[in-house]
Amino acid sequence: MTDVHRVDVPLIVGGGVAGMTAALTLDESVILTTDLPGSSWWAQGGISIKSAFTDGAKQDRWSDLTDPAAVERIAGDGPEAVDWLRTEAESLVTDNGEQTVLGEEGIEGLDRAIETGNDATGAEVMRVLNSSLASRDSVKRLLGRAIDLITDGERVVGVVAVDSRARQRIVMAPAVVIATGGLGRLYQRTTNPRGSDGSGLAMAIRAGARVADLEFVQFHPTAMTVAKDPLPMVSERVRRRGAILVDAHGRRFMAGIHSDAELAPPGLLARAIWRQSVRGAGAYLDARHVHELADHHPTLLAHAMSVGIDPRTDLVPVGAAAHYQIGGVATDLEGRTSLPGLWAVGEAASTGLHGSTRLLSNALLEGIVFGRRVARSVAAEAETPGDVAYCPVDSRDLPVTPGPAFEELRKLMWEHVGLERDGDGLWRAHNELTALVPVLRRTLAGRDAATVAIQVVAAALRRTESRGSHYRIDHQATDPSQAARVVVEPGPVEVERLV
Repeated sequence: MTDVHRVDVPLIVGGGVAGMTAALTLDESVILTTDLPGSSWWAQGGISIKSAFTDGAKQDRWSDLTDPAAVERIAGDGPEAVDWLRTEAESLVTDNGEQTVLGEEGIEGLDRAIETGNDATGAEVMRVLNSSLASRDSVKRLLGRAIDLITDGERVVGVVAVDSRARQRIVMAPAVVIATGGLGRLYQRTTNPRGSDGSGLAMAIRAGARVADLEFVQFHPTAMTVAKDPLPMVSERVRRRGAILVDAHGRRFMAGIHSDAELAPPGLLARAIWRQSVRGAGAYLDARHVHELADHHPTLLAHAMSVGIDPRTDLVPVGAAAHYQIGGVATDLEGRTSLPGLWAVGEAASTGLHGSTRLLSNALLEGIVFGRRVARSVAAEAETPGDVAYCPVDSRDLPVTPGPAFEELRKLMWEHVGLERDGDGLWRAHNELTALVPVLRRTLAGRDAATVAIQVVAAALRRTESRGSHYRIDHQATDPSQAARVVVEPGPVEVERLV
């Protein structure tokens, strides 16, 4: 019989910036995490305070489906969120006894940005939050992977979780917050680590929560195409400091494609670099003339040097890679989902902030701002669960780690649901994924991947136009009649009683 573990405080599922911010903002909480680091650790850019976006003159930087109210929230709450982070950092010291420092840096078009550790801001912010969490008795940590939401009627009352040996337990709580990150690992080429596999989104879909805009996935234009998985990301900041893109013959190619050359819009740039690879022309970052590269970009240098490339003297091979999930579990600006008792935050959530094209330099700030907003909403609306719990009817007595079929799924998603899509390729992906489902469902991670991938393909088929990060070569024009976010309700869910 599955053990039942009852907690009387909110349950946060996921240990990235958004999840830990929510946990630390609440008076008391339990945080359920795996031992796999998520994407927050890999964030290179600073934390930008986007009050510039409240100026009408700056609104051309918004995505065309961006919700202005979401931008106002991140702009209005940004300074307070950063002050909160500074307060957390001021209470900590580094391993050598020095106080943690959050520096400020100006970025073109933005009011203020915080940067720590040069191009390793995410790692330093995560170190601050982890240290704060470890020092507080008010936050309890559970190790495990949530595999399904449990409900009482329409209300979410907890999760089913497994440990590394696939031993299950039921965790019942007054509120559940999904903060599990994105779905980048569903693509063969990605900058996302192993933990970014769409597991929280899969749980929400199986439980019947509404999801939105799953066709929109950001592909970072310059990932280092070396023998690593995930591919190391090369930040836009390197290009802002003068690095250029050249082909295999050393010829600069972006100047003839867009007036902003290497600083062209990320989606256009990613597709241009991808096309270079498709036709065998190659794409390389030339940063040999960038001054003080080792001081400003130590992460880039370390990754490159580990595979025998020195960016100070060598060209760095680059290509596009899946980077950020724009769509997700549909929420309001307090993180509430369509299911009472369930909130979502961070990359797992779709608030309308990003629209069809992700707003850059916002991942960390979004996690902190909305993590704190979610915490306040949860504190006001959490309800003690009753004595019964139901779960979607499904196989759960399965190994956790995905098998070889997962790599087939990743290849299909990259080849047919990637930077350039068309109806034939999407239907091929749909049919081949459907055929793979019985094999994928032999593991918990494979089951989650199948659930999410099929929904992403369906969303991409549904939007018969090109908009933002969704580019259809068979529908290249933007269709004004489709200028809206698409929210989908998965439908009725068959459940079985667990408690």
